[in-house]
Amino acid sequence: MKRVPFVSIVLETTEGEVLLLLRDNKSTTTCPNHWTLISGKVGNAETPETAAQRLLEEETGLKTQLSFWKHYDREHPLFIVDQYVYMGKVKTSRELLVLGRDTQFFKPDEIGYLKIGYGFDALLSEYFRIHER
Repeated sequence: MKRVPFVSIVLETTEGEVLLLLRDNKSTTTCPNHWTLISGKVGNAETPETAAQRLLEEETGLKTQLSFWKHYDREHPLFIVDQYVYMGKVKTSRELLVLGRDTQFFKPDEIGYLKIGYGFDALLSEYFRIHER
């Protein structure tokens, strides 16, 4: 089966909140009306790290240092997702971003009540377990 590289970013505030994006509620959208991390496909001329920086800026307008956290395979009906996960920190969501309904920061205890796409709920649980304060 074909492998396709994707990146995702766990962007956390100093208060411990994580940024999630709400997917469109269209029948043609994968995981419609689910919350996900900043994510996207790695372009042909990109490394996973440059793709992560590009996606962060496209989705949030931010530039911040990202560090590689983990790599794993994720199932997709048509291919295997070669998933690279990066993490980054920002000072505070209220100072840096004017967010709409589709992009919000959430505390760890709020995430359990959300519909999370692509299995990122398990990824976030692992992240919070490892990065407990």
